[in-house]
Amino acid sequence: MTNMIDYAKKYGNDNFTKVPFNDIDGVILAQLAYLGFGVLAQHSVNRLSDLTDPALIKMAVTDTWNPAGNAELLQLINHLTRFQNITWHHWLAKVDVEKEQKITVITFTLAPRLHYISFRGTTATLIDWKEDLNMTFLPAIPSQRTALHYTQNLFKELPGEFYLGGHSKGGNLAVYVLTHASAAMQQRIRMVYSADGPGLKQEIAGELLPKIHKIIPQSSIIGLLLEPDSEYQIVASQARGFKQHDPYTWQVVGHKFNIIATTGRMSQYTQRSIARWLTEVDDDTKQDFLESVYDLFTATNHQEITYLEENWPETLRIVLRGMNEAQPTTKRQWREVNKKLMQSLIAEAGLSVRQTIDQVKPSQLGTEAKEFLNKYRDERRAKKTEPASSPKQDNQS
Repeated sequence: MTNMIDYAKKYGNDNFTKVPFNDIDGVILAQLAYLGFGVLAQHSVNRLSDLTDPALIKMAVTDTWNPAGNAELLQLINHLTRFQNITWHHWLAKVDVEKEQKITVITFTLAPRLHYISFRGTTATLIDWKEDLNMTFLPAIPSQRTALHYTQNLFKELPGEFYLGGHSKGGNLAVYVLTHASAAMQQRIRMVYSADGPGLKQEIAGELLPKIHKIIPQSSIIGLLLEPDSEYQIVASQARGFKQHDPYTWQVVGHKFNIIATTGRMSQYTQRSIARWLTEVDDDTKQDFLESVYDLFTATNHQEITYLEENWPETLRIVLRGMNEAQPTTKRQWREVNKKLMQSLIAEAGLSVRQTIDQVKPSQLGTEAKEFLNKYRDERRAKKTEPASSPKQDNQS
C-alpha cells in the first residue's frame, strides 16, 4: 500500500500551482519538525536542496521516532521541484525542567509570502511526556503559551499567510495557537494540520473548525484524547496498534489520504474509557497522582524513555521501591485513581458487549445461540419494564 513517500515520488515534480497544497503536504512538513535543526544550523544548511550529504541526513534524523523513514523522505524530496526550494528559519528549542516544558518549532517558507509553522511532537523524554499528561488538568501548558508567543512574534515580522501544523503534541500546539490567536492573525492562517494530535479541553468556535484538518489513524488513542469535538478524518493504516501513530504507516490514494468511515472498536473503547476516567477524577487528584508517578520515574536519574524500556528490570526495582516507601496518603490516592480507571474500563467493556449483542441478528446464529440470545434480550426487556418494588414488598421478600 502506498504512503506519503510514494506520494512524493509521484507528485514531487508538480508545483503547488499544478497540485495545490494538501493534507499530505501538511503532514510531511509536520513530520519534518522532528529533524535535528541544531545540527543543520552548524553546517549552515537551511534549504532542502542543500541537504544532500548522506552523513548529514543521518545525523539530522538520528533522534527521530522513525529515522529510516525520515532519511528516505529527505533523500527523495531534496531534489524534487515541489519541495527542494523550501527553506527554514526561526528555529526555537526550549527546555525548562522546572516548568516541565519542552518545545521545538521551526518555520518553513514555501513561497515569498507563504509559510508553514511546524511544531514538533512528543519525543522520547520523560519531561515531554509529563507535559503531555499535564494537559489533562491544566488550562494551558507552558508549551502552548510559548507556541502562541512564538507565532505572534513571527506574524509581526513576516508578511503573508501561514499554515500551522504538527504531529502528536505538535498538532495540539498548532490548534491551540489558532484558537487563541487574535482575529487578525486568524485571518492570515490558511489551514491548521493536526496529525493524530490530542484535542483541547475546551470546545472550538464553530467558525474556526473549517480551518482545522485533523487526521487520525483507525486505531488512534493519542489523537482522541481530550477531544470534545468530532471534527476529524480517519485514515487507514498498514500498521497495528500504537504503531499507527507513525504517519509513514498511513495509506495514500493519489494525492489524498485513504480516508475511512470510523475508528476501530478497540480505539473507540479505549477513548471512551479514558474519557470517562478523566471526567470522574478531579483536576487536583489528577495532578497529585501524575506528580507522584513522575517522581518515581525521575528517581531512576534517566530522562530517556528508551533507556527506561531497555533497562526495565532496573527501572521496575526503583519504581517498586518508591511505591513501597510512598506516604500512606499517596498510596491511598494511587488505589483510588486505579480503582476509577478499572471501573471505567469495566463499564465501557460491559457497554461494548451489550451493544455488540444487540446488533446481532438471530438469523446469523445457530439454534442454541439463538435461544441464548432471545433469552438474554427477553430478560433485559423485562428488567426495563418491571415496576419498582415498594418498601413493604422488599421487607417481605
